[in-house]
Amino acid sequence: MLYVSVCTLKEGIQRPVSFGKSEEWKRISRDDALHGRYKRIKCYETLSDSPLKIMLLIDSDETDVLKALSDDLGDKWDMTTYPLHELHEIIEEDHAVIAG
Repeated sequence: MLYVSVCTLKEGIQRPVSFGKSEEWKRISRDDALHGRYKRIKCYETLSDSPLKIMLLIDSDETDVLKALSDDLGDKWDMTTYPLHELHEIIEEDHAVIAG
């Protein structure tokens, strides 16, 4: 299942130059607790200035991967995760109604 996590940098935390290229992200994406438990995990940074937001696209059949990510990021980031299958279903319904 696909998930998108919107992560907002907590107040008082130093802003990284680029989270997607940081050592912290490299460590998290290669973490032994996560490795092999997801099909894909990508990090995208938004253009917002303050507070910094990142979006994680996660493809995994194991929902506890989300908990592990939250545990890894929770000290610096507020994280809200949404399942994308709901969005996919909405788009399919709209497509059927609009016939596009």
